[in-house]
Amino acid sequence: MSVYQVTREGQNLGSFEASQIQEGLQTGQFLESDRGWREGMSGWKGLTEIFGDSPAPQTKAIASSLSALVRKSPGSKPAESINPYAAPASNRVISRSSGELPFDVMLELQNTRPWVLFIAVVMWIIGGGFVSLMLFGLLFGNSSLGNSIVIGGLAKIFSYLIAIGLAYIIIYPTLKLTRYALNIARLTKSESFTDLAAALSEQRRFWRFQGIVLLANLGFGLLILIWSLAVR
Repeated sequence: MSVYQVTREGQNLGSFEASQIQEGLQTGQFLESDRGWREGMSGWKGLTEIFGDSPAPQTKAIASSLSALVRKSPGSKPAESINPYAAPASNRVISRSSGELPFDVMLELQNTRPWVLFIAVVMWIIGGGFVSLMLFGLLFGNSSLGNSIVIGGLAKIFSYLIAIGLAYIIIYPTLKLTRYALNIARLTKSESFTDLAAALSEQRRFWRFQGIVLLANLGFGLLILIWSLAVR
């Protein structure tokens, strides 16, 4: 029997068999705005689109409660203009041609986000402390760190340029990781390829920058090696 993954407003409700979902639609366990997916489907679909309309005994009571709530809310739309079974906006697809994300992709990204966020926070703490210490040494020449860096006008300018470069090397990848985590959070709500592309773009920029830094370090180390061999 087919097993479906069911989500509600971007949150995974679990795996259910078709008979369980049909019964849940009648008892109110599942909403008609919930979305389902199983292996072999091209994308997520509404449960009613998969199983058809399932009349629930609570329909009139729910509609009555919603109508009363709308009448009590000032400035809200008339009750008859509200569809209580409309799919949440966060579950709608931005482009029909783009389809919807498979459940496995969403799950992997959701599980990745806590680690990305943790690393970003640690990098902000360590990087911020390092940059603050470096700037303190540059601004206060009477400290041991300042005296070792600030020596004359040209040396001072050169020291500031080095400080700016080091700060950029620390802050830029940290910012990319932070934006990657934020885009994953947005993606879990929208389930759209647009937000997926934005998240992967931040990830690509992070690793591209790390690759450039690695190549620069390798080149610098090679130059030092050549120089040390030449002066022997």
